Amino acid sequence: MKHRIGNVLVYLVAGLMGLSTLPKFLRLDPIVVNFTRWNLLDHLTIIGVLELGAVLLLVYPRTYVWGLLAVSGYLGGAIATHMAAGEPFLMGPHGPGAVAPTVLLA
Repeated sequence: MKHRIGNVLVYLVAGLMGLSTLPKFLRLDPIVVNFTRWNLLDHLTIIGVLELGAVLLLVYPRTYVWGLLAVSGYLGGAIATHMAAGEPFLMGPHGPGAVAPTVLLA
């Protein structure tokens, strides 16, 4: 039972991260605005590829540990980017505590 719950959580995180790569590859307006503000627009596709690579490593059982490491590094970089931009940690644009659960996953 415990192993099954862990797998569900891993696949849930992987699915959400996988879906978050789509706006990066499609270059949707809100993503372009944010990445321009962070001065990372030139690296948008590379960041999307790295995120997708981390997700693929995470869902494949033989590379699960490497996937955990890659996802942790990716989320840590995202947190560092938001903090460097001076965005509030506990009160983000999506409401109170939107960034805090990310720290628990990282």
